[in-house]
Amino acid sequence: LVTEKTGPLLQVTLFWQAKQPLGEDYTVFAHVVDGQGRLVAQRDSQPVGGYRPTRGWQVGEVVEDHLGIVIPADRQGEKLRLRLGLYRPTDGRRLDILDGQGKTVGDYRELDLP
Repeated sequence: LVTEKTGPLLQVTLFWQAKQPLGEDYTVFAHVVDGQGRLVAQRDSQPVGGYRPTRGWQVGEVVEDHLGIVIPADRQGEKLRLRLGLYRPTDGRRLDILDGQGKTVGDYRELDLP
């Protein structure tokens, strides 16, 4: 975390890889939630700041994406989690997350924050 005037900045680097062709452009979501799953902060954006729309991703290609999320100063020290995924901006439908065997394990990946 990097401290800023508005609160700590969570810097995230994501590595995306398409397992099949993507016929449309999706939006990345990065949501910080508290222990009860309530939204604390978020960042929704096109991959790589709009420079790498998902429609152009090649199967197997790794796309590196950097984003930052400002965590409210009054939430410092609290146990928080990060939820990551992709959704269709036209209707909000999220893409499924697959495990190493191709089994659906939900529509977001969740990680503990330090």
